[in-house]
Amino acid sequence: MSEDSEDPGDSFANEAISFHLLNRFESRILNRESEIIMPFLHLNWYFPFFQGCFFGVAAMALHESAHIATALALGLQIKKVGLNWKGIYTMREAGPANKSLLVALAGPLINLTLIATWHWLPNFGLANFCFAVFNLLPITGSDGERALKLLDGDTPGMSNHDLIVG
Repeated sequence: MSEDSEDPGDSFANEAISFHLLNRFESRILNRESEIIMPFLHLNWYFPFFQGCFFGVAAMALHESAHIATALALGLQIKKVGLNWKGIYTMREAGPANKSLLVALAGPLINLTLIATWHWLPNFGLANFCFAVFNLLPITGSDGERALKLLDGDTPGMSNHDLIVG
């Protein structure tokens, strides 16, 4: 065999590599075009979005359940459970400051406890972390503001709005 002649195996290998590279190039171009034309058909973003929504609602429901369970355990009557633009809320009867403080802190405390699920369900742990932190901040209408008022002894003039736990 002369040095100028090709080995038939080399030619086959080169063609196979060329075909493989061409297929990869074509698939990238086609995928890119379909992403530009119809990005909503790539459903890989839907699952994390709805999973986050589900875990957020679950964390909110458990938060409110803790308020309700604590109020009932302390002998306070629940007047109303509802839904508004901020989420689920609970309205209860006025009680002594120490009982009201426990009810106000029950929601954030259950969320702080559920942060431990972070290892198994990271999105659920994150949702509980967010609920705990933002509910403990002394923002108007939050559990943190309510607890701070109760700790300061500012309870004689508590309005019906202050009894909404949420």
